[in-house]
Amino acid sequence: MRILFLGDVMGRSGRAAITEHVARLRAEWSLDFVCVNAENATSGAGLNAEHAKALLDAGCDCLTLGDHAFDQK
Repeated sequence: MRILFLGDVMGRSGRAAITEHVARLRAEWSLDFVCVNAENATSGAGLNAEHAKALLDAGCDCLTLGDHAFDQK
């Protein structure tokens, strides 16, 4: 099983990197599972529903959170 874990997606630029590259990496590396730490994906503090959906739609299978998990509604 091939797993990719990407740590701490930060804000708009981090989300853009995921959107632009995960599908390609998934294909090139024959990935079975992609896990992303997304606790700072919304403005560097927390994760909102829209950004979570965008990351999942980009090909992430799992989003992890941390101490900033509830900084956004």
